[in-house]
Parts: sequence; structure tokens; C-alpha cells
Amino acid sequence: MKKTIIFFFIFIITHSVANSQDVYQIDTVDTGITKSIRMKIPDGVDKVEGILIMGNPWQGSVMYFVDNAIANEFARSINFVIMGTSLWGRFKVAEEFDLFEFCIDSLAQMSGHPEISDAPFIFFGCSNGGQMAHSYNSIHPEKCIAFLVDKGGYYINPIPDTMALRTPGLLVAGELDEQYRIDAINDLFYNNRSRGALWSHILNQGVGHTLMAETHNLFLILAEAAYRLRYPLDQTPVNGSVTLRNLHENDGWLSDSTTWDSGIVGVFNHGDYPGNIDSASWHINKDLAFLFAAHSSYNRMNNKASLSANIADSGDIVTYNFEPDIDWDSIHVFNKSEKIGAYYGGGLSSIDFNYTVRETGFSALFAKVYLTSGDSSVFNLDVVFVRGDIEPNSIDDETVQLDKITSHSLYPNPSTGLVNIRFVKQELRNIEVLDLSGNIIINTISSGLHSQIYIKEKGLFIIRITQPDVIIIDKVVLR
Repeated sequence: MKKTIIFFFIFIITHSVANSQDVYQIDTVDTGITKSIRMKIPDGVDKVEGILIMGNPWQGSVMYFVDNAIANEFARSINFVIMGTSLWGRFKVAEEFDLFEFCIDSLAQMSGHPEISDAPFIFFGCSNGGQMAHSYNSIHPEKCIAFLVDKGGYYINPIPDTMALRTPGLLVAGELDEQYRIDAINDLFYNNRSRGALWSHILNQGVGHTLMAETHNLFLILAEAAYRLRYPLDQTPVNGSVTLRNLHENDGWLSDSTTWDSGIVGVFNHGDYPGNIDSASWHINKDLAFLFAAHSSYNRMNNKASLSANIADSGDIVTYNFEPDIDWDSIHVFNKSEKIGAYYGGGLSSIDFNYTVRETGFSALFAKVYLTSGDSSVFNLDVVFVRGDIEPNSIDDETVQLDKITSHSLYPNPSTGLVNIRFVKQELRNIEVLDLSGNIIINTISSGLHSQIYIKEKGLFIIRITQPDVIIIDKVVLR
């Protein structure tokens, strides 16, 4: 079925159905240029909760993005629609942005999903597409869950309002790109990170003005984490605007950009960072810090690793193949920040590591390599999306903002694996996780204001926190 509606001979909206998924497209003429937005509603999305949108490069189109398989699975899991744009500018003038919003509202009405008009965005893109994402966050930070700036050179508001700094952002430049673009992204990061922006910054080694699929996969993992923490359980755009939760500087992890070209990038719990946090990249959690290091470190073994599948179901086995072509002492395989395997002694030139994926959402595998020369390197990361519904963490601002009387806060509880623990003061402490038989299954040391632990098993577990002046007992349910 296909129908076309013409408004004032300027707007054309097209609707088609393919593979049980609704696809809509709006075309509008602005200053002689036909600008378009294509939208897909993934199968099974009855009430739309948000928009995953990729902005176009200058004089280009990324409307094909609505057919990206990984993006479709991710959007379906969180009840988002997918959009790709064509021939839009960076919203340099207010009239263009007003037209963009009018097109979004028109798609909402045409599709029978008026809630799209109030839905929050996950916005990203390369070149001009990243400029669009930054502009949107600057204008509507209250509706932006996360954004990616990737190799753009012009920004309409390089010093945005404070609220825009609260949106988690990934800013990426290419080492071989034009210097003015590198400078623009550097300035955007450093001038705003010192103001408290929750942003991270990468200079892709050996890359010019081009899109890197690995960068966009890293951003989608960031977007998933931001969605889990920022989207409130009890709100939906069906009932009007969604009030996104604020994240907090001290809850994140930090990485040291000065270590890009001297081995594997250094990452730290916020309270343990040894340098100036005003110039450090900020990450939502330990997982994102580790993945950032895997992607941003120099002299990586690029294109030497691959996954057998990028979409899977819980319980499936995926194979991570990597080919070390230099002398190595040990190789350590990670899923995000969790070490899941290791090889010692060298000798092998091709390794197949089999891994059973379980938790719904993104898994991201990479490997650290320690060479006989004493140097270290990283195999490129690759992602697999595990099908299933992703839910926001069951926390609210009262939970995250610690009461002054309590010594700690533990969330989410119940959890599906990742457990956050916040403390009111920095001090050395031992954190143990025990099963109901008293067996210690996790034992770690922490000294910061925020710690994270990942529990693989399901059931009720005891959390024992030993501090210099007190032993704290808590419990958490894993489901």
C-alpha cells in the first residue's frame, strides 16, 4: 500500500509497508533544495517512546539508515522509531530548524503516532550530520538523550547553555582530516569539558573525513547506557513531554587523552583520576570507559578481528576471531569491561574465541595484546546485539541523589547484572558479593564515590562493604 499527500504543493509525505514495518518519508523544498526525512516504525512498536536519528553529511543522504539491521533491533528493543535525513543543513538559521520540527510533527500525524512530536531523540551523524546533532542538543537539550559529533567543522553554538552539557556526548575528529575540523572539535570539547560537559573526545588515528562504523557502534552502546539511566520508567511521550534524568559528573569514569599514542588509553574510576578532570574524557560507566580505550588507543590491530554474528538471541554462541600477526606474550579478551578469556605463551596466529551471549542489549568484544617487545595493543572492537526488550533502570532522582544520613546507595535493585554503588565520601573499602551459602563470588577494592559490579548469576545476593570504621551489609536481587 502506498499513498501520497501534498500540503500546499510544498510538502510530500509518502507511506509504504515493507516486511511488516511502516516506512514514511517527507520531502520539502527549502531555498530550492529538496530536504527529506525517512522514518521507519520497527515491527512490534505500538507506542513510540523515542527517536533514533542519523543526520546527513553536507549535500548527502543517510535515509538508508532506517534499514540498518543493528539499529532496527536496538530501536525495537526500546520502542523507538528510526529516522535518516537527506540534504539538511546544520540548522544554522532558525527557519531551517523550525521546518525540521514541522516535518517531524507531520510524520507524527501522518503515521498515527502523535506521541512522536514529544519523543526524545538519540541524535548522531558524521560531518554535517554531527553538526546537526550538536545543534539539536544545543536547542533542545531537554529532549536529547545522547549525541555524537563526528568530524564536523562548524557549530552554531560552540558554548551552549549549561543544560546541553548534561547530555552525554561523544566528539570524534580524524587525525588526517582538515586542520580546521580537528581544531573545531578540540575547541568544542575542551572549552565545554571545563564547564562540566559530560562528553568524551577521540582523535581517530590514520582517519580523514570519513565515517567509521566502529565509532558509530561505540556511540550506540553509549546511547543504550544513556537510555537505561536517563529515561524514566513512569513516563512516555503518549502523555506529553518526557523529563529525562540528569547524570552526575562524579558517577562517571574518566580517561586520559594524553595516553592515546603511548599504549592503551588509561581509564579510571572518577575518584581515582590522577590528572586534571577538566581535560579528561567523561564516560557513563566502566564499560564505556573500557570500550573508549579500545577504540581510541593508537597502533591498534585494526581489521584483525571479527565476530561471526552481529545480531543474536540470548544463549547463542558467537565466535570472535582475531589474528595476531606479531610476537605476543598474552591476549586478554573482554566483553565491555568484563574479562572473559585469556591466552598465554604466544605461537598462535589465528584464534577463535567462542562466547555465549546472554544479557539483552549490546555486547562488545575486543582484546588487549601484550607483546614480547614489552608494548601493548588492542584488537578492534566488534558488537553483537542480543535481542529482547531493554528497560530503563528502575531508579529515580531521589535514589541517585544520596541522602546525607546514609553511607551508600545501591541501584538498580532488582538488577539484570550491573549494580551501581554510590558512597558519600572517598575512602578505601573492600566490596564483596556473597551468595546465600556464604560463598564469595566477587571481591574488589574501591576508593571512589562510585563503584560498579557485574553479577552473572540470578537470585538474591549479599553485598558486604568493609570500610575502616564500619562493615555495611546490603542485598540485591538479580533477575
